[in-house]
Amino acid sequence: MLDGLRKRLSSWKHKHLSIGGRVTLINSVLNATPIHFLSFFKAPNSVIKEIVAIQRDFLWRGVKDGLKIPWVKWETVCKSKVEGGLGIKDVRLFNWALLWKWVWRCMLSPSMLWAKVLHDRYDRIESFSNFLNVDRRASWWWKDIEWVLQQGNFLLDEKTERCIGDGTMTRFWEDKWIGGLHLLVVFPRLYSFSLDPLSVVAGNGTWGGSTWVWQGNWRKEPFVHEGRSVNTLLDMLQGLQVISSRQDY
Repeated sequence: MLDGLRKRLSSWKHKHLSIGGRVTLINSVLNATPIHFLSFFKAPNSVIKEIVAIQRDFLWRGVKDGLKIPWVKWETVCKSKVEGGLGIKDVRLFNWALLWKWVWRCMLSPSMLWAKVLHDRYDRIESFSNFLNVDRRASWWWKDIEWVLQQGNFLLDEKTERCIGDGTMTRFWEDKWIGGLHLLVVFPRLYSFSLDPLSVVAGNGTWGGSTWVWQGNWRKEPFVHEGRSVNTLLDMLQGLQVISSRQDY
């Protein structure tokens, strides 16, 4: 992969490129060349550093020999143009994003054959928070994905919200599916005496004819002050309908 990048550079040796042209080539060619590798594996730090060094040298020096002082931090160069950078992709974050995409697609299209294989092998993947503990029996590829998600501090789980279909793939209390909130955070007391804290959305209601009716499942009869929280919860759920003809995503 690194040799491929260097060969690309040597083919541009006789071209006179402005810094704008070099930025374009970095994004369209130097970042695209290793995309297959970065899509499947977590690149070692040494490889990331080498790719960045190749890109940095090409940006400031072009393909000429000799030294050229980089006047701006590479972190700044990788920022978007709106933020004062040049819009060059951060290779490390790009690698992480490509690996995150596998989990995203697995959650979005659970009926696909390859997704079913992963669900059967690594248990049902319902949210990014499933990756709290690394399975020692997992393949190196899956361990890379688990590690990257953990390093990202579950950023995707914080920035995404599940869309309810039949309610069988979304946890009622622990997933974020209603108003950008985790119900266990909003109603910690109700969560503590829920009959099944790990229940899915479909397990907290029933069909009354063609209408979905929400109902709580509790280990004990709620006290008066807890009953008010139950009513508040039911008010939040009012108007939300389970759709039996499609899966959650």
